[in-house]
Amino acid sequence: DTTRNDAISHVQRAFHWAVNQRMLVRLPLPKLEDKPPRRRREVVYSPNQFQEILDAIPDREFRDLLEFLWETGCRPIEARILEATHVDIAKQIAILPPSNNKTRKAERVIILNHHATEICRQLVEQHPGGAIFRNTRGRAWTKDSINCRFHRLKKKLGNQKLCAYGIRHSYATEGLKND
Repeated sequence: DTTRNDAISHVQRAFHWAVNQRMLVRLPLPKLEDKPPRRRREVVYSPNQFQEILDAIPDREFRDLLEFLWETGCRPIEARILEATHVDIAKQIAILPPSNNKTRKAERVIILNHHATEICRQLVEQHPGGAIFRNTRGRAWTKDSINCRFHRLKKKLGNQKLCAYGIRHSYATEGLKND
């Protein structure tokens, strides 16, 4: 649905731009199909469910990424682009510059607990340049490679609803329950 929605938006935007620039007199496709509604992924994992997910992961690389997301509650994209230069092990924080965060207005500070700090410490030593979270081939994780891994996990765990953003939702939910 998201890909289809985005494609329709891009086509509409291009045609509207052409009409505004007077390159076209009118919209050539006045009745484009309505965009499908986006389905929200309201997925939350309990600590036990998350442990089942971790138990089904054979490699350290993907496990580190998911554990980091669970421990920090950061957005998956923030973990994907995290570099050694962003991490301050002594202060137990990671700071993404404004150009690398969602709002692009201010630095994004990610607080690291003990476990997240230890994951970062090991990965910063392994990868002092570029992204610290890398797949088994040594390449930085992409949204597609993460999605692919979650699709394989779904099959392995009986087609449960699984997605990286669900870990962020779980972090917030657990935080509210513990408050």
